[in-house]
Amino acid sequence: MRTAYRALLLAAAASACSPGGSARTAGDDSGGGPAAADLDPRCAKVQPRVRSLYQKAQDPAADKDKALADDLLAANVTMVMNDCRADPARVAPCAERVADAAELERTCLIPLDDEGAVDGDPLGTGSGPTGK
Repeated sequence: MRTAYRALLLAAAASACSPGGSARTAGDDSGGGPAAADLDPRCAKVQPRVRSLYQKAQDPAADKDKALADDLLAANVTMVMNDCRADPARVAPCAERVADAAELERTCLIPLDDEGAVDGDPLGTGSGPTGK
């Protein structure tokens, strides 16, 4: 499932880059992505909807480990907000009209290749096909 794969990649990258090992950004009290003040207004507007879509999609078995479920929810919302920050004109309106989290990932987010990098970005640098 793309969500879990991306969430694991985000968590691994965040823990490798931050001294505390937390996948959450500093000052993020919401537990679900960047603070609204740090986002494009279009992204901030859809953030609660995105959170709601992922809450509805949570596996009922995840209730056994509430901390893990909360971390996955936060990672998924952060993933969408990061894509929205990169392309708010495309991601925000798309997130407003989708029916569920699966459709959100399939139609609104920046595509990933099999290794989890943005399509056309072999080095994962976010700078296009050459990685420069």
